[in-house]
Amino acid sequence: MALRENIVLRSSEKRESAEILGENSVRYLSQTVNIKRTSNKSIASSNEETGEDIRTVFRILVERGRKYFLDLKRFYPMCSKVRGHALIINNEKFSQRDIYPNRKGSSVDIENLDNLFSQLGFLVDKCENMKRNETFKKLIDFSEMKDHIDADMAVICISSHGSENGKVISADCLEIDLETDILRRFNNQYCPNLKGKPKFFMVQACRGDELDFGLLTPSPTSGIMTDAKKMNSPTQRKYRRERTFSEIPKELTWEDMVIAYSTLPGYVANRDHFRGTWFIESICKIFMEKACDTPLRDMLDEVALDLKINYISEVGTKQSFNYDVRHFYKKLYFNPGLYLDSKEQWKASTLIDEDHHGRRRAMSESQGNKKVDAEFLNCLE
Repeated sequence: MALRENIVLRSSEKRESAEILGENSVRYLSQTVNIKRTSNKSIASSNEETGEDIRTVFRILVERGRKYFLDLKRFYPMCSKVRGHALIINNEKFSQRDIYPNRKGSSVDIENLDNLFSQLGFLVDKCENMKRNETFKKLIDFSEMKDHIDADMAVICISSHGSENGKVISADCLEIDLETDILRRFNNQYCPNLKGKPKFFMVQACRGDELDFGLLTPSPTSGIMTDAKKMNSPTQRKYRRERTFSEIPKELTWEDMVIAYSTLPGYVANRDHFRGTWFIESICKIFMEKACDTPLRDMLDEVALDLKINYISEVGTKQSFNYDVRHFYKKLYFNPGLYLDSKEQWKASTLIDEDHHGRRRAMSESQGNKKVDAEFLNCLE
């Protein structure tokens, strides 16, 4: 059986009413929707009476940054007027619907992501229902864009059905390998224009068909376990890679990447017909509230907490997500709404470098008849 994205729905602590979406599938609405309690009526009819739209649960409104985080030794620079480009590929309709049904609700994710990253200063390119070859061409064209040279970072989101072993499904129901066909395209070898710049990937797709029903009580364990495998046999030691040293400095092939996966290997990802996927909704909610003063990886930790506390399906399933980092050695602050040209970035960085005690300094710059006060903060830990 083909692996599909699981369609289960979000529940809140205060349930006001429910709508039958299909066989044995009930969607619970939070109190924030403010729909009157009804009996023997569907939400659709209740919606007509109240004149409310249950599909607009929250509006993306990014809070503007108040301080620059601009220590170039510790933070990735994020000050350009146009931060960079964001590519969003969403496959909602598939050629073999009996195997890969339509992903109803995924278009909500795309609109939310478009609003989010547009407000964060990105130029967003949205693509829908792309075949395998079309996806390859788009990824190649995007990775080779000359605009990346002047950009601060790049964002890539892939939303589709998925399967085990790191595969996502194109609109013509063919597999695309996440590692070799997508991520590799943006390493330093294939994408030199983004060398030294952060690349943020979001992968909204199933990675298996397991359901996570959670635990009622923690399972006790004894002893200490490790993920490392001992090399005791002579054969294992024989093929162990020895350290080599070279006088010629080499650059890294893989660096500056964060890859956020909607679910864990082997498990399904959850999607609501009206609100979109749990993972993307949570990212949009956390980022629009926290991007003003919170670095990327800390916000992803907040997403993990949000998924744990606020999301559960009507049949009791939960969802865990994970993210990988590949030599992501600086903090990334989005600095929404704050801009500096390259000259001012250099000035600010010099001030921060001299101020090794982490004192705050303020600068005032004049652009034409406009004065802009910028406060630069050195966040030394």
